Amino acid sequence: MSHTFAALVQRVTAQLSTSPRTVTADEYRTISCNRCGVCCEDIPAPYTPADLASRLSDPELNADWRAFLGGLEPVEERTNGWRYRCRHFQRDEDGLGTCGIFERRPAVCRGYPYGGVVRRWAQCAWFVQIVDENGNAISRLPEADAGWDTGVRLS
Repeated sequence: MSHTFAALVQRVTAQLSTSPRTVTADEYRTISCNRCGVCCEDIPAPYTPADLASRLSDPELNADWRAFLGGLEPVEERTNGWRYRCRHFQRDEDGLGTCGIFERRPAVCRGYPYGGVVRRWAQCAWFVQIVDENGNAISRLPEADAGWDTGVRLS
């Protein structure tokens, strides 16, 4: 079995067999990154590498997105786009993710996951279900809607 297919099976199995833990909005706000690194290694985008190069040459592109997109390297083509990884991402001796430009990382990275839940990767610390004061599930913190928004979406 190919490494790519095995990795896909592992990701899907983890997502299907793992239910997110339930947290309140206050508990969500205390979550910190567990350095699993999947958000840096598995970046989906509908753009080809040529499309990204074209976007980078656009003088209207803001500096933050220029830094983020300029750090992407293509990993593989997918049915609905490409998978990229960040060229600044590394793993330490314990296998935990580290950012080679942590102090200078783009706001796109600093704001992750933007007050929302992560459903793509069960190993992420933000693979949770947020509930409001009445126990109703919400997908993101209300204050997140007024915060981060660059107007650009990768997927």
